[in-house]
Amino acid sequence: MLQLPLAFAATGLLIFTPQGIVAQTLTDVPGTVISHIPYESGNEQFVGSPSITILSNGDYIAAHDLFGSGTNEDQTKIFRSTDQGASWTEQTTISGSFWSTVFEHNGSLYLWGIKEGTVDKDIVIRRSTDFGATWTSPMDQNSGLLKEGAYGSTPNVPVIHSGRIFIGAGRRVMSAAVNADLLRASSWRLSDEASSAGHPFGAEFEFFSEGQVVGSPQLGVHMLAKVKDLPYAAKIDVVESTGLINFDASAEYAFPSMPGGEKKFGAQYDDVTGMYYVLSNPVLAAHVGALEDRPTLIRNTAAILSSKDLNHWDVEKLFLYGSVPEEQAFQYLNFEIDGNDLAVVSRTAFEDGLGGAKNNHDANLLTFHRIDDFRNAKPQHVLVADSGSDRVLRYEITAGNEWAPLGSFTQGTTFDGQALSNPVGIAQSPGGDVFIADKTSTTGRVLRFDSSGNFLETTAVQGIDFTGDPEGLAVGPDGQVYLSVAFGDDSDKIYKIDPDLGSVSTFVDTSFAMGQSLSNPRGLGFAPNGDLYVADRNSDAIRRFRGDDGAYLGDILSPRQPQALAWDDTNNQFVFSQRTTSTDTDILTTDASGALSQVVYTDTDIGLALGAVAVGGEIFWTDFANDLIYQAQPGQTKRVVVGSGLNNPTYLAAVENVGLDAGESTWSQIGSGEWDDLANWYYWGRADTSDDLAIFGSAAGAPATVTVGGSFSVRGLRFRNPASYTIAGTGKLTLASSQGLATVEVCVGSHVLDVELLLAEDTRVVVDSVAALAVQSALDLNGKLLQIAGTGSFSVSGDLKLDGGRIAIDQASQLTFAPGINPVLDGELELLVDEPQLLVAGNTFTILAGTAWLGGNMFSDLVLPPLPSGLFWDLTDLYSAGTVAVETAPPGDFDSDGDVDATDLTYWQSNFGLASGATRVEGDADEDGDVDAYDYLIWQRNFTGSTAPLSPPAAAALPEPSALALLVVLIACVQFQGRTSCLTSRREKGRLVS
Repeated sequence: MLQLPLAFAATGLLIFTPQGIVAQTLTDVPGTVISHIPYESGNEQFVGSPSITILSNGDYIAAHDLFGSGTNEDQTKIFRSTDQGASWTEQTTISGSFWSTVFEHNGSLYLWGIKEGTVDKDIVIRRSTDFGATWTSPMDQNSGLLKEGAYGSTPNVPVIHSGRIFIGAGRRVMSAAVNADLLRASSWRLSDEASSAGHPFGAEFEFFSEGQVVGSPQLGVHMLAKVKDLPYAAKIDVVESTGLINFDASAEYAFPSMPGGEKKFGAQYDDVTGMYYVLSNPVLAAHVGALEDRPTLIRNTAAILSSKDLNHWDVEKLFLYGSVPEEQAFQYLNFEIDGNDLAVVSRTAFEDGLGGAKNNHDANLLTFHRIDDFRNAKPQHVLVADSGSDRVLRYEITAGNEWAPLGSFTQGTTFDGQALSNPVGIAQSPGGDVFIADKTSTTGRVLRFDSSGNFLETTAVQGIDFTGDPEGLAVGPDGQVYLSVAFGDDSDKIYKIDPDLGSVSTFVDTSFAMGQSLSNPRGLGFAPNGDLYVADRNSDAIRRFRGDDGAYLGDILSPRQPQALAWDDTNNQFVFSQRTTSTDTDILTTDASGALSQVVYTDTDIGLALGAVAVGGEIFWTDFANDLIYQAQPGQTKRVVVGSGLNNPTYLAAVENVGLDAGESTWSQIGSGEWDDLANWYYWGRADTSDDLAIFGSAAGAPATVTVGGSFSVRGLRFRNPASYTIAGTGKLTLASSQGLATVEVCVGSHVLDVELLLAEDTRVVVDSVAALAVQSALDLNGKLLQIAGTGSFSVSGDLKLDGGRIAIDQASQLTFAPGINPVLDGELELLVDEPQLLVAGNTFTILAGTAWLGGNMFSDLVLPPLPSGLFWDLTDLYSAGTVAVETAPPGDFDSDGDVDATDLTYWQSNFGLASGATRVEGDADEDGDVDAYDYLIWQRNFTGSTAPLSPPAAAALPEPSALALLVVLIACVQFQGRTSCLTSRREKGRLVS
């Protein structure tokens, strides 16, 4: 077919053919079409090697080559946009150019790549000074023929660093001085290929290639390369001064995990945030096994990833998605940073009105995409109550309003002993928790989950907290959960649930005003002013109630059998459905007063629309009967956004990933698995940095083992599952919180840490009642604080080393030493008491258990709370029964250490003569407010040493005469301590002296 493309725009193009002009509709293609090469059997030409650069004047230049049996693999097309990618014009087609990168340098436009992809794979470069319309020709080593031989390449974005320009060349790097003549071969230096020798992948490994060069002031220059069929990237060090490479495939971070790393990806450093960004094609769980289980070919999902250090990558959001991986792809993504946005080009395989691409690999389109505000990219998720399959499903909506399936929202299948059964209403609280109304076959309930799908609790139960079958849910501005009940005994009410207090009250009763009553209330929604709106189906009304007290404010509309109801923040309106007949439903909008209502869709081809949601001003609704979800389109039309995989979908809810935003990494594997495997973590969010809290929640329905084979740092661990998790392996976990205090929380269940554990920050362990945590491998405090709290069981066996650190135990907690403990207690043991009223004589604190296993080892020091005067800590049973007790100090024990010794005498000596306001610790043994000789006498009588001195030492200061006289008398008395009193004894002898 002769193809003469005209101007390209978002709406499509015209093509001359021998049969005439063919109009092609490309409006369904995501993004803006730059180039379209329709598939033609027998003359196969496909779009490859997308590249983009932004010129100094703001123009965009894009390029792609052609491959396939109908080509010589030696042509590259150049395109220009003067309106930031909204429309494009073809500039020229260059022969002798393949796998090429377009870039601007020192005011000129360059095209660097390979001469052709079959035989003559010389490295060549061209220059243009007229926006890509004409180019120099690489005739020799002085005009652009840089290297003769057989080389590989792929489009990437060159990096300027340390006075050189670097560009990736397959497994090599090529570089030149920034001010050199780039057309001269002598200006360039080509590195050797990076070797894969020593890689850790075994027989699964094939090769790595298609490197992307990146550079930053912090880490220098690196090249990241795909690893075929494995979700990793090769991270290759580049020597900045020479352009040579340094790569050890056996090094710890030689191959960092990267979702989509098994395909060619685009990469750049952002100097605004100090972050690295990658655009890649991660494989969704729904498509695992597609294309003969070859993940390197699954390219129907495009995502933006970020990293601080090139070693740990997070998926920020999905921005492109096609539901048919065998036919659709957005691949070989290349991008430039344009202010706050990313300007992206894609080698795209998609339906074009002519049968689409040959397959997902052999693309028919070059498309342009803009990712707005990429530095603040967040996923937009919607939950679907799929009642017929007893599931709540999660989807991510891309910028093009494609719904990417992310599988079940809930982690696990059983919650408080019962699986989901006929879920309906869904709502999210301001704090991020998600509430699901579950009808079940017997007793309905309202369940509470975190935003990652971990089950938290049953919030309300039918027959106990409310009557009637649960239906719609909404969360009010007050953070309370509102539930409509329809069907069942004593139904047709609206309940108000306080999820934190666990209280449930009737907010709107069945009969609520003179002659007014609820009848089959369904969807609920709140307006911005806090008023509650109810789609009261059998009353043919949308009712309005005051949000603070439930007072009836009237009906705003009287549609026939309204059901779905949702507030649209963008357009400040409600979206609702009405049943015009028993088999037909309309979708409408209205403002909060009901005065301005409009029809969105009114054809007769949708069944019950029980749920609706507005996302970014776009309206979506469910079709219960036909198992579909639609999006409203202009002109009262619709399109299907979810066309398979549903069974009686009911309610919808847009939710935010509060947990992901907070750095929470949720284990999502339903059983055992490898910590290292990104697929075992929700949204590929493996816990592997000091920002990450690893959550082992409700995913596992039976005891499961998480195997740690490498070294990972996390800011904390949280266990919340009645089944047991065992974290085990030959690797190592380091608690190294970027927030200052690491945490280990055990909320529910008995769990085991059987992996080496190192504290890099002070750490607080909290084990709730009826929960347990056993540390069965090496625990090294590394000189840090380990605080133990909670009333559950916390035990340690294996090697325990404090290394100058401190174990602090809360007043109601204890540390248990288990068999196998090998302790080096070279640090402190501390008791923390936060209730001073407990520090009274007779109170005992049990802080240790299993002390018999210590083998006589003792802590270097004990740190105990200071006691009120007259009390002391009895440590007699610490290493036998694990207890310390508060006891009354004997008279004369001024330092409250349980004995009366010479140290106490120094307290008395230092304060002797204090006439008023004296305390026990100052030497006032008889507690009469002064420190005098009587106090010394009490000390002497209770002395617990071998022999008490008969005379006190010299006072620290000369006492007053009266005190001195008394002291002389008392000394004399002390010398006759066997008599009742000195005066009586002298009278008896008749020797009284005047």
